[in-house]
Amino acid sequence: MYVRQDQMATPPYDSDLSGLSSVSPFREPIAPSLTPVELRWEAASSNLLSILVDAFGKQGVFLAASGTSMTEISYCRMTDADRDVDLFIKIIPKRLARGVQRSDGISNYVNSCGLLTPVCMPGFPKACIDGRVTFAYPFVEGIYLNSSQGELQALGGALARLHTALASFPDAHKIARRQREMRTRMRDKAKELLVDQRWALGDLSPIRTHLQRWLEVDAILGKDGCQVIHNDLNAGNVLQDTKGDVWFLDFEEARWSYLPPNFDVAKVIERFILVNEDWDKQTKITASQRFLCEYRGARDDVRGMAGGIPPALRWQLGFSWLRMSGLLFEREAIQHPEVRKFLHLAELLDKNEAWLTKL
Repeated sequence: MYVRQDQMATPPYDSDLSGLSSVSPFREPIAPSLTPVELRWEAASSNLLSILVDAFGKQGVFLAASGTSMTEISYCRMTDADRDVDLFIKIIPKRLARGVQRSDGISNYVNSCGLLTPVCMPGFPKACIDGRVTFAYPFVEGIYLNSSQGELQALGGALARLHTALASFPDAHKIARRQREMRTRMRDKAKELLVDQRWALGDLSPIRTHLQRWLEVDAILGKDGCQVIHNDLNAGNVLQDTKGDVWFLDFEEARWSYLPPNFDVAKVIERFILVNEDWDKQTKITASQRFLCEYRGARDDVRGMAGGIPPALRWQLGFSWLRMSGLLFEREAIQHPEVRKFLHLAELLDKNEAWLTKL
């Protein structure tokens, strides 16, 4: 979990790296796998360093997450022991700043309701050189949940509290409008793709079935029982701090997610339980039941639509295919890590659908 000092390049302004954790409170931004990769910190590149100095001045140690220095969105860290400062930093293009600000608005609301999520620091976002914008958050020492029974029960209670808070989100009507508009566009795209002969070729042919099922589920998805939800509860967006408390990270998908709460519940079961290759079927059933028991103990609306968990996962899988439709028409698409990931999730759902329906 910790990076040895001799594994890092010399930082630009300060060489004291003792005690720096390699774990980021945000998901590893470029890993396509279902298991989050703990970030390793290295000296910031000259380009990033110029932006960081423009935003923060020359005090402190500036580090960058390994492998993100040349990506569109860079993840950095600034520490200053003298001022007791430890910040996690996003550096993004100006055109993306408004979307991040919207997601931060949801985080701020969630934090005001007493839940744990990193909140953007005062004075940020800040416009910098090269058309970049910096967002700074307190760095949170913690670990990603490893799907143990106890951690899943803690997540169940925390998720119930999150849904209770988001049910009263003041700008829910705006998110509901964005969601309706997006679903209309996606329905039109799905119908168009279902008659496109390219989908009938080779290994991509099963995706036609996923799209048809998505349309069937979407047709019965009304407004009743919907609210603002997180909608991206993968293993890299949930953190447990040193006190054992659960933190929710990355509310970017929540900007348009006005859906039944069981969509979040289903995502947890998929990404924390179904993907666990060390558990047999009965262990997965038990883990799911304990998680749901903890969730329902505080909030009894897990069945936001008929059929419970499988329809929610069908809808999310179909939506993912629609978002990747351009990629899927490219040569060698089946080898793309994101395509392989969602094909694997679809296989897991088919294999476990019988007992998931009974939850």
